[in-house]
Amino acid sequence: MVNRNYNSTTGVNPAITHNPAPNLTGWTPAAWNACDKGNFAFGLFGPGAISEYMIEQFSASITTSTWNTLVGHRRWSLLPGATDFATGDQPGTDAFNPPTNIFYVIQKPAELVAQPSPQFVAYPPVGFFPVGLNSSFWSLSHQNADFSSATVQVTDASGAGIPVKSVNRDNSFGDPAIIWEVGGGAAVRSVGGDATFTVRVSGIGGTGVPSSHSYSVTLIDPDRLTSDLTMTG
Repeated sequence: MVNRNYNSTTGVNPAITHNPAPNLTGWTPAAWNACDKGNFAFGLFGPGAISEYMIEQFSASITTSTWNTLVGHRRWSLLPGATDFATGDQPGTDAFNPPTNIFYVIQKPAELVAQPSPQFVAYPPVGFFPVGLNSSFWSLSHQNADFSSATVQVTDASGAGIPVKSVNRDNSFGDPAIIWEVGGGAAVRSVGGDATFTVRVSGIGGTGVPSSHSYSVTLIDPDRLTSDLTMTG
């Protein structure tokens, strides 16, 4: 439905909405439900679309939407209690018939499981992380947290501070979250060697939630060889 309603002459696509009208070509209740309860990407499909939902960052020439600055696609995709996902692709052929992805993420209560011990969900997460999936929008969420008074500090491996700007606190998508934009080396999409950053979020509220949370992220390039490998035999 999303693919077939694109007008390549005007660049208009009335199907790119979470409430597509019944008069659209290809409309069905299932198609409507997928848009209403899903992430959608236009111009991307397959694993590339899923990666972009995580990164939440358009190129500098394109306006970044509220959904991206609040990382709503990412937060629905990483919701800890979610069990049922569905994805559909139209690979497309050219600029007149672009690729499309719909990713069902907003689930019914029966498709969610209770979390016996809710945990923090960070992006990038703790530990080694492929730099190609890095974003300048970092986030931390928790099912029971109140981030309304929380603050964020990011430091590099030497202990030097990393610029933090555009801090948002939001309860609209998935679990409550704090989202911040990093600068400097923390926002890169390429590294020559492992780069470690430590995050500390303080002033967290919520029943049973720690008042602060610290963790380290190490950006790596899994496609870069850093030693000379020799085959023998």
